[in-house]
Amino acid sequence: MAGISLNQVMQLPALRDARVVAGRDGMGRHVHSVNVMEVPDVEAFVRTGDLLVTTAYPVHHDPSILVRLVKYFHVRGLAALAIKKGRYLEHWPEGLLEVCNNLGFPLIELGDNLSFDEVIGEVMAVVLSEYGPEPSRADAIRQQLTEVALSGGGLEDIALTLADALLSRVNIVDLEGKTLAVADAESVRNAPEGVPDYEYVESFEITVASLRKGYIKVFAAGPLTIGQKRLVQQACFASGMHIAQQQATIAVNERLRALALEEIVRGTDGGESRHQHLFDWPLEKLDTVVAISNAKALPDETVVRKMWGRSALAWLRGEDVMLLCNRQEIGRPIGEVSLEFSKLYSHDVRVGVGDAVDEPLQLVHSHSTALEALRIARLTNQKVGIYEELELELLLLSLGSVRVDRFIDRNIGPLITYDHNNKGALVNTLREVLSCRNGREAAERLFIHYNTLKYRLEQIRDLLGEDWDNPDFHAGLVVAIQLQELRD
Repeated sequence: MAGISLNQVMQLPALRDARVVAGRDGMGRHVHSVNVMEVPDVEAFVRTGDLLVTTAYPVHHDPSILVRLVKYFHVRGLAALAIKKGRYLEHWPEGLLEVCNNLGFPLIELGDNLSFDEVIGEVMAVVLSEYGPEPSRADAIRQQLTEVALSGGGLEDIALTLADALLSRVNIVDLEGKTLAVADAESVRNAPEGVPDYEYVESFEITVASLRKGYIKVFAAGPLTIGQKRLVQQACFASGMHIAQQQATIAVNERLRALALEEIVRGTDGGESRHQHLFDWPLEKLDTVVAISNAKALPDETVVRKMWGRSALAWLRGEDVMLLCNRQEIGRPIGEVSLEFSKLYSHDVRVGVGDAVDEPLQLVHSHSTALEALRIARLTNQKVGIYEELELELLLLSLGSVRVDRFIDRNIGPLITYDHNNKGALVNTLREVLSCRNGREAAERLFIHYNTLKYRLEQIRDLLGEDWDNPDFHAGLVVAIQLQELRD
């Protein structure tokens, strides 16, 4: 593979503001392709003959790493490293220029206004033009493939263009082998006898920012020539551009969608009508906000709608998942579906369910009550907190801290002191006994022998005094234990 020299690359219009800052002895090196370094483990993706362009973002935390990387790139046979300074790299790290000069490894400083797409497009256009005239109309085909990607054409257009150029079948697939686009040459499409048997299959990687995204598979009657392979590589580049555009569009839409939903539940949208117009959301049907903490990722949309109703909307807020749903669409108790939803995650999550409201403008209230229910669920170690079912907890939390401390100390203070001094579990034992009102069941919950439970109850009776046997006193104990959990 011949490629073009770095001296030729530096003459391209896209690099008019670039300059070689070190390693000039290596300017005769040949460039076979352009790669982008914006991931931390780029070593695994670089290839011989790469012109590697970057903003230095992967090493912004420690620019000195560049010294080690340059040595590695030199051994791997890369053509040069081109860095766009400013945003993530203000100064060349100590020793970098010296290493580049000693190795004869070119280090290029790119202009502030340079676009990576311009560099990639111009360099690859020149590189690909070096691969001979076959197949016929090669330059026109390369230009057509690039224009398809730049104009927003789909993978189907790329596959069709390449299939006609190679007189072959072209299949574009994702990493799992799922077909994204397939096309046969025009002569095959119009042939009455149907698709011929292809004897040869060759596969080419589609990469985006050094990450593999899929493959172009070419089914041909015979081995591909060098010129034909270069056309496939151009199609891979065009496919990568298309996929990158799709990813960027999806990312922008997701951010806008999440921002709009945040404005609705926080009451900063100035009215819901503009969001209904932009996203066609059935806001009039949605009556409840649900917050799931520590979820870290959104479930599939089909899962969300199957569990929370066909009108449900979900988005990420940091590591939390937020939901808008209609309780009637769920078709079962919301606490039940909340618990089931929490089990979709392998790690520990908590769910807070807000009040149901009558109209979209009241979703602000449902949002605030969902966050409060989530807070109480965390405090009381519950998987699910439903706001309208937390009246006692809300009442207890409204009490002043001095009054709360005095009430706890008067009712279970001796047990807390004993547990602290003896690493005991009397408060927990009392909680289970009062909860189930059955000694043997309480022992099973505590994973202790029934005799051990009876011994602990004797200790509790001794510490709390004669009032322990009074059923009315038990109500105060229950409240004191809950207050302690909320306080702690």
